[in-house]
Amino acid sequence: MLGLKALHDVIRQHRASLIEKYIEIAGRITALFVGTLSVEMIMQGSIMGRQILTS
Repeated sequence: MLGLKALHDVIRQHRASLIEKYIEIAGRITALFVGTLSVEMIMQGSIMGRQILTS
């Protein structure tokens, strides 16, 4: 993300809109990845908690 930000600062104005789209897509992919990991961690925690309660 920081590399795209640096590229955006250097690139000419007529290409800025294209770089902004790439930054937006990269942000969405990052959010999807982080959200997926969060759900996985929550599910693992609930499974472990259930195992502890039934032991």
